[in-house]
Amino acid sequence: IVTQNQRGVLGKVAAAIGESGANIENVSAEERESAEYGTWNITLQVHDRSHLAGVMKAVRQIPQVVRVNRNVGQEKLEK
Repeated sequence: IVTQNQRGVLGKVAAAIGESGANIENVSAEERESAEYGTWNITLQVHDRSHLAGVMKAVRQIPQVVRVNRNVGQEKLEK
């Protein structure tokens, strides 16, 4: 998730994820060349792809969110 680097944005993202019924398992930040933006790698626990799509839609509604991507290569499947 790429966001504008502003106070409280990570909290808004976390709240949108929680309100969508997903669980945050891990959060890490990446350094960017520009201090204007921040990149967050967030590992989520969701029910299925449809649930994930809803979570991503909710996060995209936040005005400070610039981009939301799914990293497919790091999926963990548990039953």
